[in-house]
Amino acid sequence: MQQPPGARFAVAACLAAVVLLAAACGGESKQSVRRPTATPAEPALPAATPSAAGIAATPQAASVTPNPAQAAEALLARVTLFATDLPPGYGTGQPRFESSEATASRAPDRDAFLRDATARGRLGMAVVDFLSMPLDQGGAYLFVARIAFAAESGARAQMTAFQDGGLPAVRAALGDTGVPALPGEARLRPADGAGEQAVSAELPPARDAGIPAGRGLAFRRGRIVIILIGRNVPDLVQPAQILDSRAVAAQ
Repeated sequence: MQQPPGARFAVAACLAAVVLLAAACGGESKQSVRRPTATPAEPALPAATPSAAGIAATPQAASVTPNPAQAAEALLARVTLFATDLPPGYGTGQPRFESSEATASRAPDRDAFLRDATARGRLGMAVVDFLSMPLDQGGAYLFVARIAFAAESGARAQMTAFQDGGLPAVRAALGDTGVPALPGEARLRPADGAGEQAVSAELPPARDAGIPAGRGLAFRRGRIVIILIGRNVPDLVQPAQILDSRAVAAQ
């Protein structure tokens, strides 16, 4: 059946539209598929440097000022004697450290002690003692004190006080502890064997208290003064030399 001319024109127009639409879609799909391109790297930023104002505003750690007494205690802990340094049979007492204020509290004249301690730059004293068995049963007793000063001149002044004042000056330096038994009548004499300055004394027995004869020895090494008092101890020089070598190493 033959179509009228208008209908044929409409069909042709429709076909042309379809062809154009397809061509358009095909072109878009070709344009949408593209090769990836590299993204240019961003330029590196310079490292930030703190401004002066920022530094000033940064909280600073508080500086710790060492306590002189604590520093002295740490020093004297390295200049000590142990039971293993002595012949077998000695037991060790409890080591203890005293600030100058604590020692002054036992002194007969607290104010005088503190005046001398301040003038000499005394920082503190460490004490330890050893006992083999009770003295009245023939045992031996050894007392060891170490006194630290801020400077060597203070330790020298302490030794001068011992030379001038004798055993009472030694008792005063110890806070008059009544260390068994430091008789006032014994004389201090220059001694050898340890330290840079040394004095010693022969201690008579105190028979009424069952305390045998003994010997005292005080010497200086650097800014440390060391005092040993032995009762029924055959030799003070050996423990003194051990302490002296440790004082050299500690300073």
